[in-house]
Amino acid sequence: YAPNMHIHILLYLLFIATCWHIERGGLYLHSSAVQRSPENGFLFLGASGNGKTTVAKLSAEAGYGALGDDLNFIIKDQNDFKLAAVMLGHSVAVKPKEKVLITTSDLGLPLAKAVYIETLKRGAYPMLDVATSGMDYEFYNLANDWQLLHVPTEVVKAKIAWADAYVRIVADDNLRALSQIDPKKMTERSKLIRPLMDPMIDSDRWILTYYPTDAMAQEAGMSLSSLRDFYFDSVLVDYKKMEKDLKSLEKVMDEGNVIHVVGRMTDLYVNIKGRLAQACFGERNIPDGECFL
Repeated sequence: YAPNMHIHILLYLLFIATCWHIERGGLYLHSSAVQRSPENGFLFLGASGNGKTTVAKLSAEAGYGALGDDLNFIIKDQNDFKLAAVMLGHSVAVKPKEKVLITTSDLGLPLAKAVYIETLKRGAYPMLDVATSGMDYEFYNLANDWQLLHVPTEVVKAKIAWADAYVRIVADDNLRALSQIDPKKMTERSKLIRPLMDPMIDSDRWILTYYPTDAMAQEAGMSLSSLRDFYFDSVLVDYKKMEKDLKSLEKVMDEGNVIHVVGRMTDLYVNIKGRLAQACFGERNIPDGECFL
């Protein structure tokens, strides 16, 4: 038994663990970590003796969660990357040298970055278009009539014409931000913008998702952490099985004549004779799983 053998063994195991985590996109940091809430926290870096352990101890005494006071492992959210692979592989089937337009707001950047990276890995060309949260209210609140009716048509058309596939990630910071804006303003502007979007919609190579935010969690009456779990459980599914199941339902609905809806205070008959159903399995919207008429 060599002197200080336990230290050498500990360092060796730490080296193996570090290599294992780095291979999976993570990183070990000499730091202390404090949990502020289920969704966020703080990481304090510094050399030995600079107070990392003291910060963790004082934070615990103040009611925060002390996660570690020496070594902490940081890893990127794998769910974002798993979903990015679904969107680019299953939904829009991106091929090498194709161009992908990724649009989102700043709150959707975790998923948008994952899509950007996955696009590069597939040998395609990504373009990331990021809007700043809260600007829609400022625009509709301050824009005069001629500003309201001005749309940078050339810019919008150029972006859409450039891309072969489109990924749209909606991430709202306030679901009622425009509640005090005159609906007529939004309607008039929408009439100008919507026709510019038609080439993208008609291409059938677009995918849309609503990314979890605090505003969405508040609307759902749950924590952001719980909402994220619910969201990823809904979007990271077997879409091949979903397609198979919905195609069977699609056939039944195509051959049917009447749908009978029964529920509490509900007894409704809907005539569907001659109408064709459409199965949806993550090619345009995620999450998905509907069969509509």
